[in-house]
Amino acid sequence: MLDVGSFIGLQTQLIEAHDPKSMTLLEPDANAISGLRGAFQADNVDFVCEDLFLYLEKPRKFDVVVMCGVLYHFHSPIYALELIANRISPEYLLLETFCTGGGITSHYEDDGMPGYRQIAKGWKSAKIGIKIDKETIIQSMENLGYKLEVCDTTIIKNGIPPVFFVFKKI
Repeated sequence: MLDVGSFIGLQTQLIEAHDPKSMTLLEPDANAISGLRGAFQADNVDFVCEDLFLYLEKPRKFDVVVMCGVLYHFHSPIYALELIANRISPEYLLLETFCTGGGITSHYEDDGMPGYRQIAKGWKSAKIGIKIDKETIIQSMENLGYKLEVCDTTIIKNGIPPVFFVFKKI
């Protein structure tokens, strides 16, 4: 199981409760990785402190990928989904993201911020975010060979309704 953007490990605790064979926690923030190392000390846990896009660009094998509260941080959220489908090709993708006003407003990628795709010195960002609705995510995943199993919008977090998706590889 790959947990993309583990941060402080809230979703990782839920995953751990189901006793996975192994967990890889991918988090670009070194301070967060330090906290994760203290919280998750089992032998079946690997910690990776790396830019999410750079890590996802290399072919890897995981049966399940979990990405909670991450997708809207990037100006290229569909590219992140493409990388997961094409380079990792998991059996299941569990995805949670905030939607306001009918869609995800993704952030522009700021120069030098940990975890953003272009963190090289001197890189300039277009500084625009885009809005992607849940139907676009569903259609994108279908085009990538995944079927929607669950789409739950009943959870409210900080007054904003996130969408929780479960996609299964076709």
